[in-house]
Amino acid sequence: MILLACGSKPHTLKLAKGKERIPNRGVYYSALPCDQQREKGKTVVIIGGGDSAGQAALQFAERSSRVIIVAREGFDAMSQALQDSVRKNRKINTDYFGYEVAEFIGEQQLEAVMVRKTGGDKASSRRQIKTTSAYVLIGGDPDTAWVGHRAGPHSERVAQTRKHYIKTDVYLRPHGTKLPFETSLNGVFAAGDVRVNSLRRVGQAVGQGAAAVASMERYASNNPRILIDKKSLAYTRFHVLALTSP
Repeated sequence: MILLACGSKPHTLKLAKGKERIPNRGVYYSALPCDQQREKGKTVVIIGGGDSAGQAALQFAERSSRVIIVAREGFDAMSQALQDSVRKNRKINTDYFGYEVAEFIGEQQLEAVMVRKTGGDKASSRRQIKTTSAYVLIGGDPDTAWVGHRAGPHSERVAQTRKHYIKTDVYLRPHGTKLPFETSLNGVFAAGDVRVNSLRRVGQAVGQGAAAVASMERYASNNPRILIDKKSLAYTRFHVLALTSP
């Protein structure tokens, strides 16, 4: 049995040639609640105009002195509810809608973000934002490129969507023939960001992983040839957490 929980790869910015270098510290590709303490009283730059960017902006506004959103298309990709909340928050600056990142400034530590008007490259359109933290939240792709390779000339592939998300249980036909979180291949399961319609949230991924393990035990119990090492640390932990049956 196999559980595919390989997550996703964040999209990176396409900076001008010669400007690709990014400081070792200060540029992040995820925003978690635990990051709030580090940004207390600071100016934070959020790069992106989708729901993840909006949620991060509201999250950091609770403790940061100022949050600046840099977005090529403005609110176009953000839900209406988030738009309303962002607009109402006085700590969130949306003056940089219609701008894109031109360059990250700083050696080891980020010192500033140079932005320019979308599609423009003139010096007059450039503006510098001083900050030590920039969060790039412009989406990502499931880390499943390697899953598409066949093990042999006659082997099957794990069914995926055109965007390479893995199909499981209800997204496979015929319906009702698979265990929860099971892929098109028998005994192969998937959880978290790699699945179709994933919300890309840590809490959801953890819950799906736990539920997938329960399905894997059911699969094993229905296939006596599969051996489970009940002395293994992984099995013991799941048993103690009541994620598998006693």
